[in-house]
Amino acid sequence: MKPPYEHPETWIPPIMQLCEQLGVECVVIGGLAALRWRAKPRKTMDADFVVNQLGELDKALSEAGFSFRILFEQDGAPYLINGTTPDGMHLDIFITSTPFEQDVLKHAIGIYASPEDVIIYKLIAWRPQDRDDIKSIFESGRELDVNYIAHYAEEGGVTDRWQQALLQWGNEVSR
Repeated sequence: MKPPYEHPETWIPPIMQLCEQLGVECVVIGGLAALRWRAKPRKTMDADFVVNQLGELDKALSEAGFSFRILFEQDGAPYLINGTTPDGMHLDIFITSTPFEQDVLKHAIGIYASPEDVIIYKLIAWRPQDRDDIKSIFESGRELDVNYIAHYAEEGGVTDRWQQALLQWGNEVSR
């Protein structure tokens, strides 16, 4: 079994630069984005991004030594590049297919998904580390647009998780 990847953040600049050269909008999501907004750091061992289009990104990644497969929706539209970097780190690049993902690109703060968008992704995944990310983002004391989160929690069918998060950790959230 391969040891965990130690520094996934080192892949942010090359992937962002590659996307910029191709005219592809790209935003960091997942654990790396959560680290940007958390009160306390944690480890993450992969890198996740969302882009506005596939374009020539698959060809450029292949030429740069990435190994991957592209997953497609039932209608044939690509939605995920799933693979590894040339040095073996796991990588997911989601291709926008929903209004939420389009909003993630619009609401990005710099290269990172907004804290609200990170929370929405974490509500959907809802693994222990995702719940910890939500709690730590709440603990950061950052003002959050709870109406925006509630809207996409409802759209994603995770309103119960959002309500649970607010009950457990919401005293930290500015409303």
